[in-house]
Amino acid sequence: MEAKLIHQIENGLIWRIIFNEENPNIILVEIREQILWQTKFVILDITQNIFSNFVLEESWWITPVFFDNKHIFFYFYANSEKPIPTELWTYDYAQNKIIQKTNDIRIDFLTNKKEKKSLFFETFYYQENEEYFDTLKKFIEIKSKNKDKDNDKTKIIKNIAYIEMDNFLVINYFSVHENIYTENLWITDKKGNIIEKKVFEIAENFYIGERIYIQEKKLIYIKQKTTIYIYAII
Repeated sequence: MEAKLIHQIENGLIWRIIFNEENPNIILVEIREQILWQTKFVILDITQNIFSNFVLEESWWITPVFFDNKHIFFYFYANSEKPIPTELWTYDYAQNKIIQKTNDIRIDFLTNKKEKKSLFFETFYYQENEEYFDTLKKFIEIKSKNKDKDNDKTKIIKNIAYIEMDNFLVINYFSVHENIYTENLWITDKKGNIIEKKVFEIAENFYIGERIYIQEKKLIYIKQKTTIYIYAII
């Protein structure tokens, strides 16, 4: 199973993913540069495998809150000491500019302007020493022993991300073997047979937060906040 799209982030970390409310094939990526933590954005079109970058006049105190086929709406924070939004900005991404700023920060008219439908399967993150972590760990160890005789030296650590879909399971976990740390992505059928397996070597101080999304028939995987992998799951 090959990724439909791979996008590497340079000079920054993926801070937030926003999904288009009207087109599931377009996503907005918020990126923070690692030194000054200034914000920039990327719009990804999965179907056409293209992307566009943009920055706003404000580089720090801005947060995307809603995204549709024409506009991206941002909260602006005038007081850096108080994390309370003071303005709602409307960005037209066809024109590549802010077209409105208002002190009315209510977004009810945005979220209610169309009937919502569920596009997602929930991702569960089970922490080390939790019951479900131990259950998934045993499953991973059993499957790994069938192919890796040296598996007894491998330790599964931190947390395990898990998604159950209609026909597939997605498992994402971290492991260490002789001081080499890896992030592992498995896609299996409902019987647990491995269909796809990816292994990435990672640094010791790795990121363990939110990283896996399912939207309709696409798996969106954020590897260590630097690379976006998108797989088609039929």
